[in-house]
Amino acid sequence: MEHGTGSVAGAREAELFWQCWRTSRPRAVLLVVHGLGEHSGRYQNVVDALEGLPLSIWAHDLRGFGRSTGQRGHVDSFWDYMEDLDRFLDQVRSQEGELPLFLLGHSFGGLIALHYAICRPGRLAGLVLSSPCLGLALQVPRWKHNAGMLLSRFLPRFSMPNGIDPALLSHDAEVVERYRRDPLVTDRVSARLYAEMLSAMERVSRRAVQLDAPCLLLLAGDDGLVSVPVAENVFVRLGTRDKEMHIYPGYFHELFNEEAKEEPLGRLRQWLEQRLVRARPHQPS
Repeated sequence: MEHGTGSVAGAREAELFWQCWRTSRPRAVLLVVHGLGEHSGRYQNVVDALEGLPLSIWAHDLRGFGRSTGQRGHVDSFWDYMEDLDRFLDQVRSQEGELPLFLLGHSFGGLIALHYAICRPGRLAGLVLSSPCLGLALQVPRWKHNAGMLLSRFLPRFSMPNGIDPALLSHDAEVVERYRRDPLVTDRVSARLYAEMLSAMERVSRRAVQLDAPCLLLLAGDDGLVSVPVAENVFVRLGTRDKEMHIYPGYFHELFNEEAKEEPLGRLRQWLEQRLVRARPHQPS
């Protein structure tokens, strides 16, 4: 696959870093949305697992994360992520044409991806959610929650630790150590991002029935960061008839970085393969 990088202008003058892994004669495009605190460079496992499929893969760093601009771990409005995705998609379309689009979101990126799929109906050929952040497993102290909501109104850029314990990401010690030492990883989250995240969780839960795209939901059975029961509850209420859910007992949060990552990565590949058979081939211009 041919690797490329670049940047695209997002909402509110943000510059969003992107990278892609393009194949010849693709039948579809997969957009990857990373999780809280991390960046697109941590998804090489996904790219490697999908090698050989007629699929081009694109990913961008969310504003305030990775190589994109903006205060670390901050967003003014959750809707900025929607506009950023719209503009990134325009960039992808300029290179790939009108191929079917699949969206894969992990953790916080899963919340963004589901929110996008619900609020931008008819645009996706499929949606994959990996350990989506639709509810928190971490118990946020009441004082911290109240402070975050208050500061979101009066000091929205005030930041605090995001509460992610790297040891809860994977059983693979090497993955955890790389995460700890990664200079592009940030452990900060602003009061506004926290409030906007909670609001988005409530919105996707309330509007789950409006999802019109095929959906694959992959959950970690021993997830200490996001709530599996909340995700299961949202899954039941998703409006699409074409939906699958798989729970991996004993797995930590980052399914694609676990010691037994081959199972969820294999499920992802199989699910995409089944839909790529029906996708039209690339028509060169």
